[in-house]
Amino acid sequence: EKSEPSSNFPPLIVVGMNPGFREDAINRCFSGPSGDLLTKVYLNHEDMLKNPIYLTNAARCATLGNNESPKRKHYKACFDYLHEDIDKIVKHHGKSFVLALGAHAYGSISQYLLGKQKSLRHGFNNQGQPAQLLFPDQINIYTSFHPAAVLREKKYLYPVSDHMDLLGRAMAGRLPVPSNPTSLNRCIRNSK
Repeated sequence: EKSEPSSNFPPLIVVGMNPGFREDAINRCFSGPSGDLLTKVYLNHEDMLKNPIYLTNAARCATLGNNESPKRKHYKACFDYLHEDIDKIVKHHGKSFVLALGAHAYGSISQYLLGKQKSLRHGFNNQGQPAQLLFPDQINIYTSFHPAAVLREKKYLYPVSDHMDLLGRAMAGRLPVPSNPTSLNRCIRNSK
């Protein structure tokens, strides 16, 4: 049984690349096969089901031709809309989480929230990093492969599962706390 989202829990803002023709025609993000995968696999995590989830795109005002990716100018032109959305969500809920899906979305999010466009690898290696430039101490940024990439390359489903587990535990406040290193010499002496 699924619980209803509550404003008592931090929201998740899912940021994709840009709308395709179908999404633009029905005015709904992540429709079709990518949207099905997003809702059934990515967001169907027990620790996320009670959290409000918002869907948007980094270049939502740029619907391009087949297999054409938005350019930097598209992300720049559309950022005011994305900023306004995030601002409203943060003002309403407070602490929030952003999930950037794919290299384009993460590049745009990192440009505006971290101050420099970063690679998807950077996002993978820095899961949960706090926003620095805009919304400092209010947003933690996570990333994963875009569902369209998973549909093309099934092997990406394994890291996606790990990314969503980490994000779900963070949203539930259940991240592990690293222990302090202990000197091996002290451990040996104490065992004698």
